[in-house]
Amino acid sequence: MDAQDLLYKTIQVLSVFCNGTPSTYREAMGMKEVEKWRKACEDELRSLEEMGVWSEVEAPATTPILGTRWVFALKTNANGEVMRHKARLVVQGHCQIKGINFEETFAPTPTFTTLRSLFVIASAFNWKVTTFDVTTAYLHSEIDEYIYVRSPPGGSINKGKLLKLNKALYGLKQAG
Repeated sequence: MDAQDLLYKTIQVLSVFCNGTPSTYREAMGMKEVEKWRKACEDELRSLEEMGVWSEVEAPATTPILGTRWVFALKTNANGEVMRHKARLVVQGHCQIKGINFEETFAPTPTFTTLRSLFVIASAFNWKVTTFDVTTAYLHSEIDEYIYVRSPPGGSINKGKLLKLNKALYGLKQAG
């Protein structure tokens, strides 16, 4: 084991030790809370399948295939007590190739100055400010490109098959 591998392994161990959140699927499956992490993964996969995010297809011969990985989090209440274990499946979009997996991308995001200005105006006119969150917002947008991904660790697709994405998945350039 070289110094870089040792450093990487140390960071992984400290990450789990400090906050109980695994950084890989393998780590999650080796923890004492394995059933909670497994259920979180199953819930995420079920949600993605119900939303029609992908279709199981034969592996095309010359198409680039992107990997997937799990991102884990512990959701806590105001007192810091763990309320649930969350798993999110992400595509390794850093491997996407412009012109093949995506064209141009754009995520309309207001600058801090714009937000501050809006709050000043709202305050001056005594307007009520409301915020909201669109649950699984990225998963509602369909994609035009043909993007194929490998089954996630713990996924159960047939051997020799891939997942063709029908909608944007976290981690893609198209997801913002």
